[in-house]
Amino acid sequence: MTGTVTWEVLIWMTGTGSVALVTGWRIVSWVLSELGKRDAAIDKLEKDAGLMIGAVDSRAKLAEDDLRRSLEAHKLYAAENFATEDGLTQAVNRVDDAVKRLTDRMDRYFEKGEKTG
Repeated sequence: MTGTVTWEVLIWMTGTGSVALVTGWRIVSWVLSELGKRDAAIDKLEKDAGLMIGAVDSRAKLAEDDLRRSLEAHKLYAAENFATEDGLTQAVNRVDDAVKRLTDRMDRYFEKGEKTG
């Protein structure tokens, strides 16, 4: 094709190029806007997740503190109310001594009975 370019062809080419540029610009703007929305949604999710993790962490610390207080209270109760190994050993030794004394008395009693009878 050779020849001169007419105004109609020039306007048609300019219009087509303009439509293509505007359409491209609109598509790029839409994509960037959607990416911005996605980033905002991700930021919101991260913030919400951070708040939830903080809340769970706080509840875990409260539960840990409560458990620690309960354990300390139980240790104190056990120390006040349960027998220690030394105390139990002393009690068993006293009972053992009492049984030995009783056995000795019974032996002496029966020995006396055998001698008189």
